[in-house]
Amino acid sequence: MGVALSLSVVEASRPEALSDAADRLRAKLTDIDTIIGGQRDALRRLDEAWRGPAADAAADRAKRDLSRQQAVRSRLARVHSALGTGGAQLSSIRTAVLSIVDPLRASGWQIHDDGTAIAPPYPEIFQSLERAFTAIITRLLDLFGRTDTAAARAINVAMTPPEELLGVDAVSYGIGPVDVPLSPMAGSEEQRQNQIDAFREATGRDPRTPNDWRTAAMLDEVNYSDKNGNVASTVVVGQIKPVAGQGSVQTNLFIPGEEAWYPDPLGGLSGHNLGDNRGFDPNAGPEASRVTLYVDYENGLVVARQNPSVDTRTGDIKVGTPQVNVSQNPNGSILVDYKAADPFSPGGEDLALSSPFNVNGQLVIKPTENGPIAGGIVSSFPAIEIYHHGAAGTSEIAKIMPQNISQAGPLLGLPLSQNIGVPLMGEFPDTVLPPLFRVPDLDVGPANDPPVLQIPEPFVIPYPSIELGPVGDGVNVPVGR
Repeated sequence: MGVALSLSVVEASRPEALSDAADRLRAKLTDIDTIIGGQRDALRRLDEAWRGPAADAAADRAKRDLSRQQAVRSRLARVHSALGTGGAQLSSIRTAVLSIVDPLRASGWQIHDDGTAIAPPYPEIFQSLERAFTAIITRLLDLFGRTDTAAARAINVAMTPPEELLGVDAVSYGIGPVDVPLSPMAGSEEQRQNQIDAFREATGRDPRTPNDWRTAAMLDEVNYSDKNGNVASTVVVGQIKPVAGQGSVQTNLFIPGEEAWYPDPLGGLSGHNLGDNRGFDPNAGPEASRVTLYVDYENGLVVARQNPSVDTRTGDIKVGTPQVNVSQNPNGSILVDYKAADPFSPGGEDLALSSPFNVNGQLVIKPTENGPIAGGIVSSFPAIEIYHHGAAGTSEIAKIMPQNISQAGPLLGLPLSQNIGVPLMGEFPDTVLPPLFRVPDLDVGPANDPPVLQIPEPFVIPYPSIELGPVGDGVNVPVGR
């Protein structure tokens, strides 16, 4: 385990040196690739032009040399990966520490080397925030120390010759087997019937096509994996104008790591949530993400699904309700304006939804001759992946992995935003009405200032939208101009 480093050590650190070393090593790897490629070509020419015992002996030596070069290349690649990952994670944590400490000091706070935050005497309300800021800073210092230790261990392991790694337990280095994303078991009669019932309630008929069954799985609020403890998901739905031949578009918002802190909107950290523990996966099922946004152009449905959150310390399970507003324009494009919060957030879900610490974004899905495209602005945490499911199979539209996928990911990423995909927000312009000018009163006395024409602000009418609701509400998404 790592130890919490002092604030002065973190401030004086230079994690970018690891990233710089990774860049230099990348150039070396390119040189080695060139050498190995030349060796392979030479070996092939040797095999074509020379036969006999002497040729066989020379070829064997060349193959052994090539094998050793490839082993060296593999070791350097592991070192490169360890340097790059460690540098990026440490830089992100150091930036987070400084982004908190520097403004506090500028406001008169004293920050001790162990991370303790002491508020100035005035205003007095600052003193009530000392514990919260202390908790954040000390937790980040601890995370920096553990990440630094893990990075050093990963680099040492990567530099160890392969023969010395025999018998080493990879799990002790955090390199264990990749967990399969949790998803409902196919084939269950109960599950199949639940999906049929959910699809029938939304469309009035039973599912028939692969696209129908995929939508049925999203609509089925029942969860089948043990981690969710029989707690149902929250599913909200709206009907849109169908666009035949466009298939469906699935947007998954997921936590890549095993756990993540859930932040307190009033300051501080409060606990741990179970993550989705996976990377990008075009086959991720309904339970493999925190939130899924699903546009089914064939059946004319928009579905938003928020899965249960699990507190890894207490075992408690709660589920929140996403706030999702949807618009559609005449060409079939869909604007999904979404916001979802952790139900364990201190102060409740409503407070989190009104704070910077929630998953949010505006995403546009646009049908085209070559299939749907997507783009918009989304929060910088969690990970996001967008896929198109069509007649030719599943294809990737866009994806972004957060810069920080550690337990501090929500704290560092949720307040920030980023662009994804292609710029499409112009598909949904607001209506701006010209202002009505008011003629000032011209009947003024000689001692008064002359009247000034006041120019009022224009009147803005947002593009029409509606909030999704339970399937029984029969929500119909308006089509704007």
